[in-house]
Amino acid sequence: MDANKKPFKLVSQDRRIKKGVVAGSMEELMQKARTLFNLGSENIQIVLEEDGTEVLEDEYLLFLDNNTKLMILPSNNQWNPPIPAFDVTDCSGTENSNYNPVKILQKLVRSPGSIALLSEEELDVVSSFTSHQNIGIPQTEVEYLIGACQRELEQKKKIKDALDLVELYQRAKEQSELHP
Repeated sequence: MDANKKPFKLVSQDRRIKKGVVAGSMEELMQKARTLFNLGSENIQIVLEEDGTEVLEDEYLLFLDNNTKLMILPSNNQWNPPIPAFDVTDCSGTENSNYNPVKILQKLVRSPGSIALLSEEELDVVSSFTSHQNIGIPQTEVEYLIGACQRELEQKKKIKDALDLVELYQRAKEQSELHP
């Protein structure tokens, strides 16, 4: 390996794609990143994966440790911290539940539409989640998702009550037809 080149680990913004490269300049690194991540001639930023510090100069790039993780950000995108993995024992109020509210919230951040697929118990766990620890999701977003889960839970309960009422009505109708 050329003495002026170093190995780096490139990661996509969602941290799902990872590539190892060797580069000796920002220009070389950006060219390889565009090729590996199929970004064509799109403007990109290269930032430290761990804290979002933008890397702008060759001197700084070569000062970094070997195998430093660098995130490739397409133009006008911003760095977000990784969502930490939590064990259910890290969450207060979940001792009697099989569901981890932090994992459910993380899932909702990635796929908000999946709220419709959550069970009543999952919605209830998130609705009653109270944690003041940093779970890697902005507090305002956590509060919004908790509120959305509460509304979805209320809606599911209303639908269940309506279906129970329809079933009760049908049984009463059948009984009245059998015993007029």
